[in-house]
Amino acid sequence: MLRAVKSSASAIGLSCLLLLTGCGSSGGDSSSGANGGKMSVTVALGDSPTSDLFMAGTVTAEKFGEWKSRGLTVKNIVSGGAGKVNQLLAAGSADIGLTGAPGEASAIAKGLKARIVAGVQLPYYQNVIVQHSSTASKFADLKGKTFGVTSIGSAGYYATVKLAQSQGWKVNDDIKIVALGSLDSLSAALSSRSIDAFVFGAQTAWQLEAKGVGRDLGSLKDIIGPTVFEGIYATQKLIEENPNALRAYLNGYFAAVRRLQADKSEFEGQLKAWGFDESIAKRLSALDLPTLVSDGVIPEENLKGLAAAVPVLNPTIKKAPPIDSIVDQRFLPANK
Repeated sequence: MLRAVKSSASAIGLSCLLLLTGCGSSGGDSSSGANGGKMSVTVALGDSPTSDLFMAGTVTAEKFGEWKSRGLTVKNIVSGGAGKVNQLLAAGSADIGLTGAPGEASAIAKGLKARIVAGVQLPYYQNVIVQHSSTASKFADLKGKTFGVTSIGSAGYYATVKLAQSQGWKVNDDIKIVALGSLDSLSAALSSRSIDAFVFGAQTAWQLEAKGVGRDLGSLKDIIGPTVFEGIYATQKLIEENPNALRAYLNGYFAAVRRLQADKSEFEGQLKAWGFDESIAKRLSALDLPTLVSDGVIPEENLKGLAAAVPVLNPTIKKAPPIDSIVDQRFLPANK
């Protein structure tokens, strides 16, 4: 999972570029393309353009006109966390959201009128990052420590809870979890020793190690098991009233993913433009590109793992919800 520590100036610059995309579109107002009219959607992004792998697909789709060629105008909003993405969809201010899939499923199970319509990345590539001076050598050493997350219900929050379960820990008793809002805030808190650890992508650990701030304690992929890491979800309103716009969005998005996978130099070029060293860009290309879903399809095993995440995030929900109550894959390129 590509997540990176970036300067605020760079992130803001690319955020502005994305916010200008499809500037004729108003939030949550999707015009119909059923009769050949112009279509538009507003998309809420969970993180800044330089901190999530799905942004490579977003930027590439815009750069090569994948949506424009399909008659679709896309306005992107960088919302700052999974919770805010949910709020934008619930308020009708956005039609589509891109963020951690377990949080999406949890929000839907709690009543958000939306469905997960595609998978972006299936393996749960997140690592535990501890303070650079930490004496911890294994996960068990973190009992009694404070973990930071961007938001409750985020991908990192889910991974932290799963780590606690695997160790037999109780949240609030054996470990504490605090929501800090952004990767920059997590990194600063780790540096100031306000938190002991947080869960994020391996490359964030590499960067923090280089800065003398953090250290990679290991991956949680095997602990979490088959599921959906990042996903795309759409409001029921969009699904019911403008399915053509949703299809156009998904077709354009996954055309961009396939473009990146066919030409890794394009992906590496984006990473270098975002401030990554060439060596790290190549490592990320080898690690992350093969894990992107080229057509958005979520296999049955991963769907079951995704549904099983819901009661983990919502203790009041006692069992996994039916898959068709949280997922709708009818609009993927393979299901034209």
